[in-house]
Amino acid sequence: MFKTFLAIHASSWAILIVLLIAAAMLYSNKVIKVGTIVHMILRLMYVVMLVSGCGMLFLAIDNSGMNSFTWTFLGKAVLAIAMMGVSEMLLIRIKKQKTSLVMWIVDIVLLVAILGIAFSH
Repeated sequence: MFKTFLAIHASSWAILIVLLIAAAMLYSNKVIKVGTIVHMILRLMYVVMLVSGCGMLFLAIDNSGMNSFTWTFLGKAVLAIAMMGVSEMLLIRIKKQKTSLVMWIVDIVLLVAILGIAFSH
């Protein structure tokens, strides 16, 4: 079951990154209607990512209790939720044609931290 959640989770992260870039490009080019559709699909993928991540976390807690591995991934979950918020703010800023460089930097830093944690274990 853990491997199933892991496969879904990894795939959803890859799709999330592609959808985020696609929505940002569409909003930047003022293709608002299609950008909004891609943005909604991105939000659906957030739910898939959260459910699969929670499934893996609950299985890890059930199998080994609250050890350092579990605490590390709880921290990863907090960073992932923060990244979701920053990504949403980023897309809204782009849609409103406001400067978004700082949001891009924060989003990329969070992504690198999350991927660093994910691939370190």
